[in-house]
Order: sequence, then structure tokens, then C-alpha cells
Amino acid sequence: MGIEPTQDLVEPRTGLKDQGRHQQAASRLRVSAHSKALLRKMVTLSACQLLLNPGLLGPYNHLCSSGNRYCLQDFLKRGMKTGLMPSALKKMNAFTLAELLVVMAVLSLLIVILAPSLGRVIPIARRTQCAINLKNIVVGYQSRQSEDNKPPMGPGAWAEELLPYLSHNESVLVCPEDENPHSSLPDIKLRVSYVSGIDRVDHNMQIFGSYPYWLEGGCPDPGPSIWKLNDQEYYKFINPSSQAYAPDVLPRYEPGADPHSYWYVFEESMNVILTATDWDYNDFDMHVQELPNGMLEVTCHKYWYSANYAFILSDGTLIGGGGSDPSASVGQGGLSGPFYFPYTDRLSYGINWQGQAITPADRKIIFLDYERDVCYAGGLATTVASWDIMVAPRHLGRVNAAFTDGTVGTFYPEEINPEAFDGGANDAEHWSPSR
Repeated sequence: MGIEPTQDLVEPRTGLKDQGRHQQAASRLRVSAHSKALLRKMVTLSACQLLLNPGLLGPYNHLCSSGNRYCLQDFLKRGMKTGLMPSALKKMNAFTLAELLVVMAVLSLLIVILAPSLGRVIPIARRTQCAINLKNIVVGYQSRQSEDNKPPMGPGAWAEELLPYLSHNESVLVCPEDENPHSSLPDIKLRVSYVSGIDRVDHNMQIFGSYPYWLEGGCPDPGPSIWKLNDQEYYKFINPSSQAYAPDVLPRYEPGADPHSYWYVFEESMNVILTATDWDYNDFDMHVQELPNGMLEVTCHKYWYSANYAFILSDGTLIGGGGSDPSASVGQGGLSGPFYFPYTDRLSYGINWQGQAITPADRKIIFLDYERDVCYAGGLATTVASWDIMVAPRHLGRVNAAFTDGTVGTFYPEEINPEAFDGGANDAEHWSPSR
């Protein structure tokens, strides 16, 4: 409804004809009883609130209808000019300087208190994701080790060999806190095929994935099918007098003058069925040079005429034909190399080099945050161990470690240091298999 100027708020600016008061009414604000009541209602309300939400006026909300919006605006302006508007309406609601300073001080205090906790949220989340990665790796490892038709998996080349058991999800091998993942040796096998008339079974031999008996300096009789030698030991070993029964003289491996250069010597007679064996480790050998460009340079030599050899890569690629054709064997003629194989990139974890000898019942560490693919620490491998350099406490100074039973824990490095001067307690508790 419209506003009756003589009863509610103000007289209109123009058109007044009541009793000759036209000019005085145009310049003067007349306040009625309704206006005074309205002012009392508006004491606690700001002009902006009233204009945006007229319903706040209760029984006077008709004054702010679309037809009277202009009248209310005019009323507010005139009331502030003439002093009839209460002081609470004249002043806009705002913070004082003291109030602003108090608010800023409180916010600063909250930031100081909460910042350390907020800064730990992301690292803790990444530590959890890392633990999940290790859990999945252990599950894949257990599946691989439980297969009856495959030999136990050694420590070298474990990452590439486990990928099929991780649904080929390479992201599982990388810790979210690791900004510079390292590399791993490739999974390469040596296929041994016999010429006709030799009563033996064709088979595959793991190369980098073999159990490193050479770190222990001893092996079960009559010996493993592969042994690792540094350059100096190799050139002494090829002396025929040293090969009569090689397990008696196989040296414990230690890096030579060039730790990136070494040899593997093979005795393929592990799968002999009816015939005797000489165990001279003079059937096939392979030299490996780790190049700075992330490649392995491999050259090989075949010595025993009754077997042929081929390399099998992880994707099934065959280098050399093997079979009964000697000319197709690697290690002979044009198939002696050099061959070049890439490392497996992006790896954040290391495996306990003794893993093959550890059973789930032992509950020992099998994988952990580490700066190389194999953790050569603990047991008898003290000459090549480098715990302090290679352990990777990425998670707020701690290390995630997975055990053979599938559990994952977080430790300070000194808590699980296999080289601690504690009489071998850490090594016995967390690393070495029960003998």
C-alpha cells in the first residue's frame, strides 16, 4: 500500500494543498507516532539491512514495498540530516583498530600452534602410501616364492621379476617421498640347451637373480651354478689348476679395483640326471661392465661344446638360439657381444640380500626404504655393506620396513641397523635367517 504523508512518515515533496502549508512541508520532516515507533524498531538495524531485508521491520514492513522503497530511502537520508535518526543507525557497523589488532594476534597465535601439525599431514600421508606399496610388494614376493615350477628368487633383479605379480604397476616400486629413485639390475636368464646324446635336462639359470653365495664365502656341496668374481680374482681363477674342483677354491666376493666391473662363471651341471660332473666352473662365463649411462655391457664366452646358450629377457625376447645348433649359441663367434641391457628405472626400495633363505615364520625384514636395489647388510656381507650411506629415512627421519610375514613397521635407522655394535642383536632380530 502507499504511504499517507499526513499519517505515517513524511509529506510528499510536491503536490501539498493542505491549509496553505506547501512551502514549509516541502522542506520539513514531519514525524508521526508511527514514525517514532519505526525509529525505535530501527535502532538495532542498519540501513543496508533494512533495504535488503524489509521483513526485519515486522509490522512496518509495508513501508519497504516496491512502491514505498523510495520513501524509505528518503526517510533515512532526511533522518540522518535532521538528527532524528538514532546514533546507532548513523554509524556503520565496523571493527575498531583495537579489535582488528586482537583478531590478528589471535590468528597469528593459531597459525603458530597449528603450523607444525599441518606441516606433518602430507608427510604422514606419503608415509602411509609408502607402507601400502611395501605391503603390496611383499604379497607379490610371497606369490612368486610359492610357485613350485620356479627356483627361489634371489635379490638381484627382483623389481623386474616381481612386476608380473604387481599387475605391472611400476608406481608401487616408487615411494612418494623419493624425489630421485634409483635403478635395478634387469631380469635376465641364461637358457641352457644340450646337444643330442647328452642326458641332461634343458633349463634356465638366473643370472642377477641368483642367491649370492659368493658374499658368504661358502656354498653347499657341490656348489651353486653361478659364482661372482672381481677382475683380479677372475684372472687368477681361470688358471686350470684352480678349477679341478672349484667349490674348494671359490673366493668370497669383494669389489675389485673397479667395482663396476665383474665376472660371472657358470657350472651348468646342476641338472645332471645320470652323468657325473666336474664342477670346474669352466662351461660359460660372462663379463659385466656397469656403464655411467645406465646400461650394462655384457660380453660372454662359451667353453663347453656339449651345451648351447641363449639369453632370455624379462619380456621373453631371446638372444641366441640355443638348441642343438652350436652356431646359434651366445658366447660363440658373432654372438659373444658386447650386448647392452638397460637398468630397470625408478625404484625406491631395497631387498634384504638374504631373503631367499628367510621363511615367513622367521619374521625378518625383507624390503625397506633404501638407495639401491639390494641391501647388502647383515649376516656375512659386512665387507660390502653400506648401511649408513644407503638407508633412506625419508619419512620424518624414519624408515618403512616390510617383514616376511607381510607386516610393515616404521623405525629410526639405528633401531634396525644390522651393523650396530650390539653384539649382533639387531642383525639376529631383524635381518639374518635362523640357521
